[in-house]
Amino acid sequence: MDTSIITKEWLENVFQTTSENKQLLDSIQIDQLLDSIQNHHTDYLENQTIQSITDTIFNIIRGYPRLSLETQKKYCFQLQGYRFVRCIYELHPGKLVKVLPIQPNQKGISLKGIVMTIKFLDNGTHIVCMTPSKTFCQFKFDNYYTFQKLSSEEELLLTAFDLLQS
Repeated sequence: MDTSIITKEWLENVFQTTSENKQLLDSIQIDQLLDSIQNHHTDYLENQTIQSITDTIFNIIRGYPRLSLETQKKYCFQLQGYRFVRCIYELHPGKLVKVLPIQPNQKGISLKGIVMTIKFLDNGTHIVCMTPSKTFCQFKFDNYYTFQKLSSEEELLLTAFDLLQS
């Protein structure tokens, strides 16, 4: 795996640099940030860290049959800042998703777009997305590994979890 993705040392360096920058700390509205984190349901992030999310993505990619090391690195790089969505309740409308087909004979990672709605149909759960070209597409949740973009609040929360564990 490409170690330039995110490392514990890099996060600690960023945290140390920002914590020493008094001017930056003064400009951050800590109370507003904490309120915004508390107002969102983040139970899907419990017991997660940036490293555990990265490891999960790496294990999915590594388990994908017949991928070269270079392609594995490329896929991991494309999924920086994303989290694997295990269950449908972890999928949030209004956020960007990328998917990787579970069947390896299909195309690689693709950007589906912003989640608009979730449909529960007779043949399974379908996700409707608006693509970057402002068209709509739909995919069956059970046929794809789904990865959703982390918000800045989620990344901050995960960074805090990382630092608490170390």
